[in-house]
Amino acid sequence: MLENKLFEALLDVIPFRAYAVDVESYEIIYANKMVRDNMYAPQETYCWEKLYGKTEKCSWCSIDDLKARDKFTDSKKFSCEFFDELDDRWLNSFDELINWPDGRYVKYSILIDTTEQKEAQGSMLKSHASLAVRTKQVKKTNKNLQITKLRLQKTINKLQKQEEELKLLASTDPLTKLFNRRYFTEVSGHILDLAKRNNENMSIIMLDIDKFKNINDTYGHKVGDDTLVVFAETLNNFKRKSDVVCRFGGEEFVILLPETNVEGASKIAHKIRKVIEELIIKIDEKIELNFTVSVGVSQVNIEKDNNIEAAINRADKALYQAKDTGRNKTVVIEDI
Repeated sequence: MLENKLFEALLDVIPFRAYAVDVESYEIIYANKMVRDNMYAPQETYCWEKLYGKTEKCSWCSIDDLKARDKFTDSKKFSCEFFDELDDRWLNSFDELINWPDGRYVKYSILIDTTEQKEAQGSMLKSHASLAVRTKQVKKTNKNLQITKLRLQKTINKLQKQEEELKLLASTDPLTKLFNRRYFTEVSGHILDLAKRNNENMSIIMLDIDKFKNINDTYGHKVGDDTLVVFAETLNNFKRKSDVVCRFGGEEFVILLPETNVEGASKIAHKIRKVIEELIIKIDEKIELNFTVSVGVSQVNIEKDNNIEAAINRADKALYQAKDTGRNKTVVIEDI
């Protein structure tokens, strides 16, 4: 259930329309925010009614084709382009059969709006028809149009690649490959909303490498970076599927633990601290490095906290108590 909620919360922030349909009942079991805001009729039952305002199955529906491919081939993907009469838009649908986190077999679809591209192609074709009347210029016009089309496609491909790179850069820390602070703030808001709705516990663990400046000053920034990477990999090893781990800034890291009270979070924090304490980083044949972390733990107050910042501030306060009282320890703030 939690994996399903987290999965849906993550899909809510992607910049495309996405939804999932039960391949047996044609019931929409999930629609992300862009679909709900732009093309969703919640009072209807079937996908063709909810999304496209139709009275029967859409002519472009890929479910039967996907089932046939799944049965006779290894392919579970399908794509098609169609015109949505309800919104007067051209859409390109990328469909795939997947197992939803709740166990159901669904068609998962991402919709890309290609209306502007179609209009651009229409303008090109109109220009081509007009120029073709001039017999002497037909070959030259065709050649120019082909060049324009190739340039347009190259531009589209370049923009799509840049968009993918920007999405990756916007959500992850380039050194540790963990989520960054911006993405953490965004997704934690969705998870907090779900926790409030279901009256579920949430906790925060904040960790900071002790005397990290000494590592950089003694061994150099390359070793400092290696230390951060090893630390991030260790946190990932402890991460449950539902947890969200991020590099919060510098040598400071945060873990969000859904459905976890402060006692459970404290146990996890203690295990992480002990494992880090015993880690050894081999710098060269003669020099080995070990380091410790200080940890602060707090629980989110589901009733009072309007955002995740209050719990982060409490965990940060606990972290600095750990620093001020000797480092390499875990401090828990239980009063929320």
